[in-house]
Amino acid sequence: MKAVLFDLDNTLVDFHALKDDCVRAMAGALHDAGIKRDPKSIAEKLWQIYDEYGWEDQTILQKYFENEFGAVDWRAFAHAVVAYRKIKSARLRPYAGVKRTLLKLRERGMRLGVVSDAPRLQAWIRLVELGLDEYFDLVVSFDDTGEKKPSVKPFERALALLKMPACEVLFVGDSASKDIGGARKAGMKTCLALYGSGDSGAAKADCQAESFEDLLSLA
Repeated sequence: MKAVLFDLDNTLVDFHALKDDCVRAMAGALHDAGIKRDPKSIAEKLWQIYDEYGWEDQTILQKYFENEFGAVDWRAFAHAVVAYRKIKSARLRPYAGVKRTLLKLRERGMRLGVVSDAPRLQAWIRLVELGLDEYFDLVVSFDDTGEKKPSVKPFERALALLKMPACEVLFVGDSASKDIGGARKAGMKTCLALYGSGDSGAAKADCQAESFEDLLSLA
């Protein structure tokens, strides 16, 4: 392999656990700010909206207030945003061994990149917050193709930027259906990140990684 491409959420960072912590923090903050709902029920409603509109939707709280009350309580809204940001800042970390592994791969002369369904700015912000932005030669986001995985277009965009044949590129992701399925359609070699929280799905990867550092023996 001459290049390795990565999914971002739940491949480089445990985003599911982080998001759950953030949602529970928002729910608690809304309750403490005077929203007369049980925090658990608030969190459940917020997750329902995230599941419907996507985890990258930046208007989840507006939707919650409009759905539940018909208008936004801006004081409670602000408390929820502050709580979300505090938790995210405190707990956003890459998986164990990510930085060391990326450095070793680069030392081997491999080119590295990210293919994410997140909007461009959100993907870059997350990488900068993680301290990973300098490790990657390219980042393909939803804004680059207007399509999400398993569409082949994001993967083909990454290959065009790499200027490499697909057979020389390994894609690592936690979702069999989205990551592995899409990368295989593009002709890439694939690795399923078992440590992530994605689906095991029907698409079969060429290899599997139980930890991020396993990639040093696979790539």
